[in-house]
Amino acid sequence: PGDWLLIKRSPQGVETEVAKSVLAYDFDREGNIVFTNGRATFRCSSGKSPEVIFKNKLTETIICLD
Repeated sequence: PGDWLLIKRSPQGVETEVAKSVLAYDFDREGNIVFTNGRATFRCSSGKSPEVIFKNKLTETIICLD
């Protein structure tokens, strides 16, 4: 759903919207956010727009391993 938001909160309490329609997310070893909307999986590096890692018919879970 479009109202499922991924929000980043700074230590000062400032909230920033990272993405909409987020089904699941995790952090990779570099601290980047990896998330899915169910049909595509994205990586969001600090200060950059999300990039598509891959597309799939349905992704329900994200687990980043070392």
